[in-house]
Amino acid sequence: MKKNAGFTLVELMIVVAIIAIIAAIAIPGLARARTNANESAARADLKALVGAQVAYSAAHGSYTSTANLIDATSGPRCLASLELAAAIAGGTDRGGYTFAEGATMSANEFSYSATPTSPGKSGTKTFTITESDDITSVDALS
Repeated sequence: MKKNAGFTLVELMIVVAIIAIIAAIAIPGLARARTNANESAARADLKALVGAQVAYSAAHGSYTSTANLIDATSGPRCLASLELAAAIAGGTDRGGYTFAEGATMSANEFSYSATPTSPGKSGTKTFTITESDDITSVDALS
């Protein structure tokens, strides 16, 4: 009797089923991890904007628009991230979030917001920060 070497169809189907179960468990976790990372990056970017405004205020005595935070002609640049400034100016996506200056930009106060570009996928919360350095969040899915 000659014995055939190889796998049977049943064995292959069991392996495929095991891989499918593992994927079904892992993929939602990876999506959650990406969402959490995007939200953490958005919060860090908002904190960087507050730091830049505080540095600008220390040098010039007032808060200013984001464009002035990257202008090196009036002293050192306060905002190191030119990409973040460009994202605010152009309203473009940065790490799954869109950043915007608030309506209260003046010499004494400012605000910035970060909104997920694809609520539920890139982030679940909209963040707002003001000169008091307090970040507030609102559920973007509601």
